[in-house]
This record gives sequence, structure tokens and C-alpha cells, in this order.
Amino acid sequence: MFYKNLKFLVIFLLLTGPYAFGEEAELLREDAIIAGVPGKLVSDANGGWLFSFDQEVSDGIKAIEAGKPLALLECSTLEKILYIHQQDPNSQFRLWARVTTYEERNYLYSAYFLEIAGTEESDTELAEANEPNMVVEIEEANDSNQPAESVGVIDEGEDEFKIPEKVLRKLRPQKIVRTQEIKKLRKGLKLKQDMIMANRTGFINKTSSGGYEFVIDGVGRSIDGTSFRLLQSKALELSIEEQKTYLEQIRFKISGVITQFKGGNYLLLERANRTFSHGNFGR
Repeated sequence: MFYKNLKFLVIFLLLTGPYAFGEEAELLREDAIIAGVPGKLVSDANGGWLFSFDQEVSDGIKAIEAGKPLALLECSTLEKILYIHQQDPNSQFRLWARVTTYEERNYLYSAYFLEIAGTEESDTELAEANEPNMVVEIEEANDSNQPAESVGVIDEGEDEFKIPEKVLRKLRPQKIVRTQEIKKLRKGLKLKQDMIMANRTGFINKTSSGGYEFVIDGVGRSIDGTSFRLLQSKALELSIEEQKTYLEQIRFKISGVITQFKGGNYLLLERANRTFSHGNFGR
């Protein structure tokens, strides 16, 4: 009987793995910064994109081993990386990104990148031709297939990569989107750089594709009903859990980063608090 029970225990452990003992997945912490780590772009079976790092990535406490890819969130920077990748599938990059967590999985919100070039001569030429434009502006969408903003290129021989101020501005956008600009987004306005949405009230709805979107409650104004597809983050996960505790749909006051990807408007949720209608009665 003892050996029979022991055999059953061994089979159980093989099937369930370390999670049977309550161990957590090795996840980098929410909002950790990846600073200039080299790697390459890879696709997944569902048509999404991942970034495979050439070296171990750590947040100071936990680490992701080299070669283990992390999922890339849709954003304007990813669209620019894809443009180069389509020209040369063997391209390699140094990536600056923010880490997010959602349902026991890490994601990367790309903020800045540098293409790794092979020779010093090509580095110099490309660096001069593709000097990054950090000015926060809004421009009308154009018909060109090439991304509006260029990126720089760095030589493989460089060893130290500090985060310059202009990269920090991309990691933490400062310009807040205004009501007038939100109205233009509904008409296909193209942003040159990611922007902040601050203290906007609305609803978090599940879409037919299984994702989530934030729909602005403009209280009768012209931005009422404007929606943004929500990117995976801890703030989104917590908001979904809070919504599940109520039978009725609840309103959230949110802040986050607006970005665009292939013509769509996306929102990286950073904060979401339940809000109330007049008289402190939930809607």
C-alpha cells in the first residue's frame, strides 16, 4: 500500500509541477524598467510579437533567463520596430521598455529602441539620417507606410547604456491629451508620440474578441463613447476583478498612456478608481 501511494504521489507531482506547492511564476515586478538590453523580435503562433533578450533580464529581485521571450504590447514603438524587422528579419535591437503583469504573465510596453548595426561606417550614416525626434506633437495621418518618427542606431561595441533624459520622457510621457485632441482621435488623427490620459471617467467593457476596452463617459459631450483598447497591466487586472464584485456596470476614473498601433487607439491603464454619480449612488 505504501509503494502504491508513493507511486501515485510521484505521478501527481509530475503532472502538476511546482505550482502544487503554491510557488509563483518567476515574474518581473510591475513597472520595472528594461534599459537598452539587446535581443531580437520573434512572432508567436497567434500573430503576436515577443522580444527575446540575449542576456538575463532582472528587476533587482527576480530575473528572466536569456532567450526566454516576453510578449510585446501593441504600441507606436512596436510599429516602428516591425517596420525595420520587415525590411530585415535578422535585425537586432536594444530595447527600453516598461514591464507590466497580467494574469501571471509579463508583458513589455516598448518606449524606445536602437537598431544594432554591424559596422562602424553604417552606424555613423544611419545615426545621422535617423536622429530621434523627441518633440511631442500631433499630426494628421498620412498615406505613407513608413512610421513618422525615426530611430537611432548604435554600434555593437558599446558597453554602457545609461537612460538619457529623452528616453525617460518616452518611458514616462508628460503631455496630457486634451478633449479637443480626443475628438480628433475619433477621426483618425495620428499621434507622433504617446500621451497621457488623466482623470477621465468611463467604463471598462469586455469586447467580442475577449479583450477589454475603456469607453469614455463624456456626459453628453462630443467625446462621449470614444473607446480605447486596453493593454494588459496589473491596473487592468485589478479593475476587472473589482467589476466582478458588482452586478451593475460601474464607472472608473482612470489615468494611463495613450498609444497607437496600426491605426488603432490603445490605452495602457496605470490607475483606475471606482467613481460615483451624483448623490454618491453607483450607476
